[in-house]
Amino acid sequence: MPAIPGSSQSEISRRHSPFDRRVTPASSGSMDLFVDENGQNAVEILTDKKWKNVGSITKSVDGPDGNWEDAKGNLYVADESGPDITEYSSSHSLIYTYTGVTDPVDVRTDSAGNVYEADYFGSDVAEFGQKSDTPIATCEPGGFVDGVAIDTKGDVFVGYYDGLFSYVTEYAGGLSGCNNTNVGVTVDNPAGMVFDKNDVLILCDPGVPAVDVIDPPYNSISGTLGSGYSNPLHVTINAKNDQAYVADSGTGKVYVLSYPAGDLQATLGASNGLDGPWSAVDGKNYVP
Repeated sequence: MPAIPGSSQSEISRRHSPFDRRVTPASSGSMDLFVDENGQNAVEILTDKKWKNVGSITKSVDGPDGNWEDAKGNLYVADESGPDITEYSSSHSLIYTYTGVTDPVDVRTDSAGNVYEADYFGSDVAEFGQKSDTPIATCEPGGFVDGVAIDTKGDVFVGYYDGLFSYVTEYAGGLSGCNNTNVGVTVDNPAGMVFDKNDVLILCDPGVPAVDVIDPPYNSISGTLGSGYSNPLHVTINAKNDQAYVADSGTGKVYVLSYPAGDLQATLGASNGLDGPWSAVDGKNYVP
């Protein structure tokens, strides 16, 4: 596939071919960090604080890209090779598969439990009700969609690339009507994104590479979170809003950072049973 100007690094690393190796599931202890291993078709489970790998989720996992956990403790995995979104209970049992998607690369839920999917090659963002394959709304912002986030007011933000430029766009009040307005901030290649409790937008930009901090009204980059990235794809924040998790497929690491300071608290990699993480979410995830 031809490289995309300004984002060739992340585009090449994001696309992949199917893999054969599966990881055997296990269950044990406190399981608090869920890490998508795209190349291994598995979601690794690491205990909080000590970061011990205690098993994997592999049932129906096929090319896991972004992941998320809702307010009830259900885990969602965007499987780009499925293509589908799989939902698991807090005990890691598969409870639903959302189909009818093209290339899901990111997934979020709102406070009501509705499921939002960022579809890269489908060039859209879709909203589903719980355990429903019929979209409530599907919107096309104007290009390849690589990230989605919902703020505390229910506004939906999307990062997309139109073939020449990248944008962050806002659907005020949600996707109903598909009325969006591009915000003023300029980014190179918006990927995974998330809001904190103050509606500050944290956005992975693998084209730089950096994790940007963007304060309301989102007209400019206010700062960065952490450093030393190669290809940061996804970022999430824990429920207390005092810790952030950045998955960097380029370095093959998950960086655990204090929030909002961004001080490095742990670097998770091969010694934690990880091999090319693409996304990581805490068992007590912050859901605006």
